[in-house]
Amino acid sequence: MKHRILAVLAGLALLPVACNQTDSTPPAEPQQTAQAESAAPESPAASTQAPAPAPQASNPESQDPSAEQVGPIPVEAIEEKILALRGTIKSFTANIDVRFDSSQGEAWVKSHTFGPMAYLFEDDKILYRIDMTIETTRIAEGAEEKTVEPQTMMSDGEYMYQIGERNGRKAAYKARIDKLQSSVPTPEFFFFLHRDYDLSLLPDEEVDGKPCWVIRAAKISDEEVLRIKTITYFRQDIPLMVKTVNLDRFDNVMQVTQIKDIQVDVPVDRAQFEFRPEPDWEVMDQSTW
Repeated sequence: MKHRILAVLAGLALLPVACNQTDSTPPAEPQQTAQAESAAPESPAASTQAPAPAPQASNPESQDPSAEQVGPIPVEAIEEKILALRGTIKSFTANIDVRFDSSQGEAWVKSHTFGPMAYLFEDDKILYRIDMTIETTRIAEGAEEKTVEPQTMMSDGEYMYQIGERNGRKAAYKARIDKLQSSVPTPEFFFFLHRDYDLSLLPDEEVDGKPCWVIRAAKISDEEVLRIKTITYFRQDIPLMVKTVNLDRFDNVMQVTQIKDIQVDVPVDRAQFEFRPEPDWEVMDQSTW
């Protein structure tokens, strides 16, 4: 299965994720383990996960701001502030925008993923739905292939699902919830982050006019090709990661994920988080794996 998915997630998690698809068939299987473990990654983060970086790649936007690291404030102190925001909102809607530009195997892949998202919080459960359009350009051996695919990622608070197409038919995967597959930071997210990444705190920045804490994560690995970095922006007023920048080992930007047009505590229809497959869908249940 050539196809790879956006992570975080659901864009969106701090760990790097790949959002591109290289064919127009099935949705990729949802991750069953922490993104950090599958990072070759994805995300974020991510997700699922980062393609092999290209040594020859260059990007004028790429900058590794580690030289600007803040001194006396430990990352753990900011983590406590981020987690303390949980429970301060009941719902939100937004739009996701993911742009990927890097090598994948022997091909160069550029993709743009976008679409509406909605989140609902019920006690310790996080319900979400992201309806995405994925536009991909894949260049290999002088040939260019373009695809446009719809995909949905969602969670009903009990399981997570990925819905797409396989051989012209609707197909879906059901899996156990991975708490890293969310735009909302969790204690589990930070646990795996500390385990697998070197972390540093960067100066605060604004995203869409809102102040954010900024954390840089550098992958711990003996293999140079896996030493990727991610810079993630956490809103200071709501429990949400609103931007991630994924860099390869040469500090070239591979992927930028943004959550825009955020509307907090707006009414959302709970029914949209319920998985209701049609009789002709192909549903693969991986929740018992």
